[in-house]
Amino acid sequence: MRRSGGSLATVGLIMLAVVALVLAFAAMRSTRSSPTPTPTGSALATPSEDKKPNKGEPGGDPGVTNALPETIEPPLLMVDAELAYRGRTGTCLGGATLERTTNGGNAWRPLDVPAEAILDLRAVGADSVEVVGADERCRVQVWSSVDAGQTWSEPARASGIFVRRADTAREIETPSGVVRNPCPDRDIAPLSVEQVSETEAVLLCGGGEVVVTADSGVTWDARTPVVGAQAVAFEGPQLGWVLVRDGASCPHYEAQVTQDGGTSWNLGGCLGDVRIDDDRVLPSLSFATPTDGWADLAGQSWLSPDGGLRWRLPS
Repeated sequence: MRRSGGSLATVGLIMLAVVALVLAFAAMRSTRSSPTPTPTGSALATPSEDKKPNKGEPGGDPGVTNALPETIEPPLLMVDAELAYRGRTGTCLGGATLERTTNGGNAWRPLDVPAEAILDLRAVGADSVEVVGADERCRVQVWSSVDAGQTWSEPARASGIFVRRADTAREIETPSGVVRNPCPDRDIAPLSVEQVSETEAVLLCGGGEVVVTADSGVTWDARTPVVGAQAVAFEGPQLGWVLVRDGASCPHYEAQVTQDGGTSWNLGGCLGDVRIDDDRVLPSLSFATPTDGWADLAGQSWLSPDGGLRWRLPS
């Protein structure tokens, strides 16, 4: 009897072990066949960039936007020899900065920034200034101040302006409407868009190409390129300047001047005591009159009293 009972117990234990193995094997197969959930926010949960439409494109996600590239001339506005505004462009996601000097660049005071991105600065009067920028939806709008940037109006729809679009490098806002980027490489945003008059503008492209329009952006004509040019300013349709990094005649930056709308360029003065090695950090250039100019080299101001022929640090 004892042998018989022991045998039955042994058989029972073996059967239980077999059942446990079968259940474990079935559980393993079920686990392998079930898809593994992707963690929220992981790289696998995001479609590849080349398949995801950008905001403003057909099928685009309103919450997705191309931010402005860093390679764009930062905003700078010279009002006179003492008063100037400068900033950082930022993107439609924010990051813009704005500051003002009233003593020729010796000291700068930060100002509240009304826009997510700053595309251009304009002087309207002694204490009146405008910011052409983009809001959080990348819409180009204008904010106005009558107290030198202390307070700002509600944004107004931008019209009659030349400015690059905030959400794409392929298009430019013009008085005639949105047009394709006229630079040779349409997929690379121009370094600078300089409005000259209600119907005229100058674009400085990434390769130093200079293109101009006289009919509100309907047609564009190429002028003589300036290799190495990184910033541009024009005082009327004929008189203009560019800043060139590593020019042949200057160790850091040199100004070149045109008096025929970019058909020919002549050497101006040297400026800068250090070279900006980061290609994403561009200089800025602004002229208040045909003689009074201001250049900003990564936060360092240089002033010209004679149309760009000589440059000096603030005194």
